Amino acid sequence: MTDLANETLYIRNIITQALESFDGTPYAMTKHDKARAQKVLVVKKPNREGHNVSRANHDLISINLAYWQIKNVISGKYENGHKCFEHKVLDGHVYWNEYRLFDSNERCGGMFVKVGDVDHGNLIQVLHELAHYIQFTLYKRDRRRWSYMRKTHGEGFCMLYSKMRDKFCNDPDVRTKFIDVMQPGLEYV
Repeated sequence: MTDLANETLYIRNIITQALESFDGTPYAMTKHDKARAQKVLVVKKPNREGHNVSRANHDLISINLAYWQIKNVISGKYENGHKCFEHKVLDGHVYWNEYRLFDSNERCGGMFVKVGDVDHGNLIQVLHELAHYIQFTLYKRDRRRWSYMRKTHGEGFCMLYSKMRDKFCNDPDVRTKFIDVMQPGLEYV
């Protein structure tokens, strides 16, 4: 399998497990929604600059494996020129920042990623975009009931993203096990 094929399977596995983690909750996705998440997934690794974002809504989950923060994880340097990293230093790590609105949130905000740990960076990226997919799928389903899901990085998004980060990413031991079993050919128990 190519690297892109392996990464895509890794991401598909994360999406499957993360969506199943909401089963039995008010945020559960239907069987159709889960299948659609896999169908609308686009994993890319462009060779050129521009369009270097990952994004999602109810009809798209786009993951860019050459995202600028992934490049920072690989190189160990902050190549985007942002000054927001000046006071966020941990030896052997880079700071993965989130949107300013919630970057300081301890459950879903920015976090340190070990230099070279691309799987950790991609996990953060996929969970972030999957939270958007869930929020906009719920909002589209019933705008009145899910009105608090309307704002892109608002209360609904942060709640969904926090739940997934708590379950799969924030604890280093849990994260390591989860990443290991999300690799192609393994099964999460």
